[in-house]
Amino acid sequence: MRIDEVWTLLEQEAGEQGLTALAIANRLGYARSNVSNDLNQLVKEGRARKMRGKPVLYFPAVANEKHDVDDASLATFLTSNRSLRKAFSQARAAILYPPNGMNMLILGEAGVGKSMFVEMLHCWGKKMGILAASAPFIVFNCADYSNNPQLLLSHIFGCRKGAYTGSVEDKPGLVEQAQNGILFLDEVHRLPPEGQEMFFIFMDKGLYRRLGEAEATRTASVRIFAATTEDTQSQLLSTFLRRFAMSIMLPPLRERDPHERFQLIQTFFNIESATLKQHVTVSGNVLRALLTYQCKNNVGQLKSDIRFACAMAYAANQSSSPGALRVGIQHLPWYVKEDFISDTHHREMWSTLPAVNHKALEFTGHEQSIIVPAGNNDTLYERMDSRASELKMRGLGDQDIEKALERDVLAYFRQVLTNYHPAALHNVVDLQTLTLTGQVISLSTQKLPYPLSHKVYYGLATHLENAISRIKENRIIRHPQLNKIRTQYPQEFNVALDVLQLIEKMTDVRLPIDEAGFLAQFFAWEQQYGNNAKRQVKIIVAAHGAQVASAMTATAHALLAVEYANAFDVPLEKKTCEVMEDIITLLEGESAHSEVLFLVDMGSLKMFADEVRERLGMRTRTFTYVSTMHIIDAIQGALAGKELDTIYQDLLVIDSEKQQDNRRNACAQCPPVQRDEMKKLVIIVCSSAGEKAVVLHHKIESLLKDQQGQIAIKTCNLQQPDAIQEYLLGIGEQWHIAALISLLPVATEIPQFACDELFTASGITRFIHCIASQRNYFLLEDALNSVIHHVDRQRLLSEIKKFNAQVQALYDIHYTFNILIGVTMHVACLIDRIADVTCQPEGDNLALPEDRLFITLQKHLARLQQVFNVVIPQRDILALHELLLRIKNSVPLVSGATLSDAPA
Repeated sequence: MRIDEVWTLLEQEAGEQGLTALAIANRLGYARSNVSNDLNQLVKEGRARKMRGKPVLYFPAVANEKHDVDDASLATFLTSNRSLRKAFSQARAAILYPPNGMNMLILGEAGVGKSMFVEMLHCWGKKMGILAASAPFIVFNCADYSNNPQLLLSHIFGCRKGAYTGSVEDKPGLVEQAQNGILFLDEVHRLPPEGQEMFFIFMDKGLYRRLGEAEATRTASVRIFAATTEDTQSQLLSTFLRRFAMSIMLPPLRERDPHERFQLIQTFFNIESATLKQHVTVSGNVLRALLTYQCKNNVGQLKSDIRFACAMAYAANQSSSPGALRVGIQHLPWYVKEDFISDTHHREMWSTLPAVNHKALEFTGHEQSIIVPAGNNDTLYERMDSRASELKMRGLGDQDIEKALERDVLAYFRQVLTNYHPAALHNVVDLQTLTLTGQVISLSTQKLPYPLSHKVYYGLATHLENAISRIKENRIIRHPQLNKIRTQYPQEFNVALDVLQLIEKMTDVRLPIDEAGFLAQFFAWEQQYGNNAKRQVKIIVAAHGAQVASAMTATAHALLAVEYANAFDVPLEKKTCEVMEDIITLLEGESAHSEVLFLVDMGSLKMFADEVRERLGMRTRTFTYVSTMHIIDAIQGALAGKELDTIYQDLLVIDSEKQQDNRRNACAQCPPVQRDEMKKLVIIVCSSAGEKAVVLHHKIESLLKDQQGQIAIKTCNLQQPDAIQEYLLGIGEQWHIAALISLLPVATEIPQFACDELFTASGITRFIHCIASQRNYFLLEDALNSVIHHVDRQRLLSEIKKFNAQVQALYDIHYTFNILIGVTMHVACLIDRIADVTCQPEGDNLALPEDRLFITLQKHLARLQQVFNVVIPQRDILALHELLLRIKNSVPLVSGATLSDAPA
């Protein structure tokens, strides 16, 4: 079979360099697409592995010794996660140290992946034979019993029958369950001093006693791994800390390079694909946004945001057109989209990751597996086919389409011949094509009056490979302006015709005359666009309004006594795509190496630079603020011959100084904030501004330390409930009130806490869960805008918020972030679907449970049915009941938490 031939060649000749699908296809004489499918099948079967890049390299994944296989797997992981090399080296030493390894302390910010890191070490230890194949991995969150040392002792070391009231049988502890494996102490800083002391003898000698045992001594061989986000010197006893021989620091996400972050994104999308049991197609914009936004809570938040996007796309698919799951920019959380739209500093970084420059990528659910969907190959021909179809759909005539395609062809040459990487050419193009390209260059140099540079050699090699492959696949090659090229470059065109004959002799492939037009453009490139003379940066000013951009630009020109910048007014009634075409028309006659600085005010105008870069191949930057002062400074920089990046940085300095002046002038009075810009506020109501108010303020500050800059705290002195209510109504117009701390009960839907409640463990837990829950509801409020169409969204979310509180109390469960998203979107889409008059529910004929939970759930749902005038079918109520029971059985109620547990 063909796949066996592919495997044999890969096993024999891949070596350390690996093989590409194209190289194997050429060796065996098969089509590249068929060979690529075989290689991906081998990867799924575990017989091969692939390393992403351009091109993708394949290696055999089976070695003669198991040790080599697992070391290779680890080496592959560390190749794409270089920032973890030091951590893995330390961890490897700790696990291998005889006789039973060393205890290990993992340090790092919340969400950096400490738990994932330890799980990977556990799997690696089993594969290497250091741990038994059945070695357990037991996780204990030290916050669970932090306030009860006796229960803590019982849970960790077990208890004897009769040790305390209710202990009716012997119970093994976590240490016993983790025998010959790993016990992972998460949030070890929450372990009280008494709890830390319990571990001393066990960590030193492996000895312990169950609770209630006075004489019997037990032994266990367990590796203790612990993790913390806090300062170990202040949170852990020194006598406990010194028992961890190895401390390992994991870097935050912001310190890891883009390639590593893309690896994580790929992994998480594949996890979601496997969970949903369907391929997930993700747009390039989504990948670029996830690569560059400020992910404050590190890997944990990145994973949650990807799951959120998949949930939104899944909900949209269910309510519109079920099928392949497609994740677009509209499915991301608002803060991810906001960073992507407003920040244009990452274009150069994106260019180092070829995968994110495709229109879309498809994730299959298999580890490290990724597919470029059909139609995403970024060759000249694919670009033209896609662009022509797009323009026809927009109703353009043949002449307009040919003119647009001509611009696209020029942009292609600019991109290929100004962004070349000669060192990687042998990895991109096979040896036969390189030999052919050398002969083409030799023939052309003899017949043309000028030499051809390495840029032309590189671009021509990749282009010829694509052209020959296209003809072999019986696909058409057509040049949009063949006659124009023939008359504009007659000498180059004649040489190109000679080259076609040479290609036919060497490859037995006859290329059409249209291909001579493309070859002539390659030859003429160096003469027309290849000079590197210094050029002045082009300045384009665009702003909304009838005369805004024109007026500011005219003022700048008058002050400087020069006309330089180009102004584009964007009245509200004018489409931005029309303005974009005007800009393209202005710039298409400029040199290929021109640089353009855009000064724009807001909204879709920020995307002008991307469009120019993609269609014309010019280098661009966007400054998202327009004023006369900025226009003057930009023009002066351009006239002085400054480079694009220098002018841009100069504008940033001016903007920074202006903002500092504004802040100094605005200290006296803060303007009212808009609803979508509101910060959350915690209000403390005391009868006097005494010591208790100060203590409460400090207490809440300590609980909200992870939320600095996002939640404000305000103390007020009020003594009557009516006065408090009036105060809440007034301040609620400018702030979202997250919680009210007061001695007096107030009739309001705002979550309330008694002052003394915040000094108890249960009160602290309720307060933290309350704040975290509201952050998550803010995400959902933005997300529901795209999936709820038939009921009032804000009212729906408000009612579901009350319903969720009732359900959690009824079923004795606590919603995690993922469960909150799932249940809320489930109920919201259910109500919205039923509210759609075109969707008539089917009749119910089901045997319903008669237990208390189901009957009470029906009563809670009655409120939603009444408010939105819907009737929820019994089958849907039963399905919701079964969902909540599954959550109850799999997610225990926790007794302690921190805000860092919940993603922002």
